[in-house]
Amino acid sequence: MPEHGHGHHGHGGQMTPEQQRQMIAQELRLAKNLSQIKHKIVVMSGKGGVGKSTLAFNLAANIRESAKVCLVDLDEQGSLLNIKKASEVPIYEASKLGELLKSDYDFIFIDCPPSLGLITANALTVADSFIVPIQCEYYALEGLSQLMSTVRRIKR
Repeated sequence: MPEHGHGHHGHGGQMTPEQQRQMIAQELRLAKNLSQIKHKIVVMSGKGGVGKSTLAFNLAANIRESAKVCLVDLDEQGSLLNIKKASEVPIYEASKLGELLKSDYDFIFIDCPPSLGLITANALTVADSFIVPIQCEYYALEGLSQLMSTVRRIKR
């Protein structure tokens, strides 16, 4: 199982949020070479509290019975890393994405931050599909429309 930890990455101490975003973007650019992984699925949302991390975890846990699967935690809140103790699914943090280049997973679920910033945009360039959990309410559907427009621009 990969090692985990948040914030410390061998850079002499805690990284600033901007340094962390830049490091994740660089790791995701490397991860574009993950052609050996059949399914790269981003789980994203424009807002928090909609169950992204729980959805990513449950999908991976259920698929684990029939395929090699792992999770990548790009969310600064580290929700997946908090779940890891109860999981048999490998969970990688952003600083360990290079390790995936040597892997033979069938599925990788990428849990993104609750925003459409640099990290999510870079994750979308790596992914071949994405899932957006939403609440069943009018404003969530309006937000989904804006999110889909943003995804189309990123994927071009």
